[in-house]
Amino acid sequence: MKLNMDSLLQEEQENKLKQERRANGGRKKFNRDENIWYNLTEGSHQLRILPPGYGDELFVPNGGFGMVVYDHWNPPGFKGEARDGKFRCPARSFPESGIECPICIAMSKLYDHCDDNNIGDAEKKRLIGRHGLRGRAYVNAIVRDSNEQMNVDFKGETVSVPKIWSVGLPMSVYGFIRESAVRKNAKGNFLIGDFTDIEKGYDVIVSRTGEGLDTKYDVMFDPEGKSPLLDDENLSEAVQSSGHNFGKMFKRPTDEDLQRGKTLADGIIGLLARNGDFFEDRGSEVASAQPKATFTGSRPECFGFHVAALKKCMICPVEVNCQHDESTTGRTIEERQQKHEDAVPF
Repeated sequence: MKLNMDSLLQEEQENKLKQERRANGGRKKFNRDENIWYNLTEGSHQLRILPPGYGDELFVPNGGFGMVVYDHWNPPGFKGEARDGKFRCPARSFPESGIECPICIAMSKLYDHCDDNNIGDAEKKRLIGRHGLRGRAYVNAIVRDSNEQMNVDFKGETVSVPKIWSVGLPMSVYGFIRESAVRKNAKGNFLIGDFTDIEKGYDVIVSRTGEGLDTKYDVMFDPEGKSPLLDDENLSEAVQSSGHNFGKMFKRPTDEDLQRGKTLADGIIGLLARNGDFFEDRGSEVASAQPKATFTGSRPECFGFHVAALKKCMICPVEVNCQHDESTTGRTIEERQQKHEDAVPF
């Protein structure tokens, strides 16, 4: 299966438009026990990125050479371990799904609030904290520097081939490869073109230096030029047919996942409901009309599920004491939660 150059070119053009808007101030089934993940450690790595699929099967959902997956890290208002604050962005990771990301929407409201209230960069940084939206482009590749082999079923036989790795490329590396692949000469011909072609493709060399914030990557196509994936044509085809299916590995979020995302987004929205006291270190505590210690009477089951951005609880008839009457006593916790969800401004 050939790389979809038209799709790749369109993606690169869309990426350039996004960069221009930012510059202008706009906003296969696989064995889970098997180690298939290859880390780009410090040093040089020579990769042969495989085509997006074989026959009728696509390993990369969009038909490009990598599946881009985005994660939110450390959203504002969240207190806890970084891994617990990580949330996969459905809007960017699965754009075809039409699922909106509650954290993206909440962050947009937070940025708008900062702009509307002339909050400076220093205070904005303090408010936003360590939040980041980080992407990785996952590709199927064989590593020229590795001697590891794997057995695959191909045309009714078991064949030993170089191990196929899932490599998470940083967005800077992915962007460079994509841009280079679609660059044309004066005659309108691609200079690199389909570098995944099993007969006339190119190896990609990625070099990493440094750690943490000092990490840097250099990328180049093999200076020796085009080369076959493997010398044996049958082995090349066997490798091509055995890629990891990223569409199955990276799944759309479940309702439970989305509910967790809304909870994290509530912590962000809660920052906007503190009357300008944005920087008090209180985490994502439930907003209320009175401090918790002054509450009197019994609390309804929905206590703790209030949406911090709302000035009034949409269920409790008496917000001051957070009490309930006969009209709410009969509601189940699911009904109470749903009522709150309907009132969330995103």
